[in-house]
Amino acid sequence: MPQREEARILDVTSRVKELIQAHCGVESADIENHQDLIKDLGVDSLDVVEIILDVEGAFDIQCSWVETEAVETVQDVINLVLYKTRGR
Repeated sequence: MPQREEARILDVTSRVKELIQAHCGVESADIENHQDLIKDLGVDSLDVVEIILDVEGAFDIQCSWVETEAVETVQDVINLVLYKTRGR
């Protein structure tokens, strides 16, 4: 994997975890990519929507309702951002 892409993934991961931290109260360093937002981090469905809205603003992207409903884990949020920002 090229260094630039690796750096982009690390940056997106860090920023997404910071946004999630604001909704769950867990330190971003303690948030793992595999964790389920609702089951493991204790957010509710409204928090998930708010996380996606925060992500949209932070990364200047738009997510459809279908994409939002598909988000279950931290990795799902990261993957969505990486997909929506590819080529930038």
